Amino acid sequence: PPCQKQACDIQACLQKHNYQESHCQQYLEKLRQCCATLLAKGGSSPCCSKKIAGQST
Repeated sequence: PPCQKQACDIQACLQKHNYQESHCQQYLEKLRQCCATLLAKGGSSPCCSKKIAGQST
């Protein structure tokens, strides 16, 4: 699915850094960007929610 790579990168980073989000901000931002672009084009992905993309519900 779209943005799956970014979602998987976050999970790998979190596992590597004992689930400390502060170490994985760059991956979170990449997922936000991917999801925002996808949702703006009318697409969807199980990897994305409006919250992740920074859109209100």
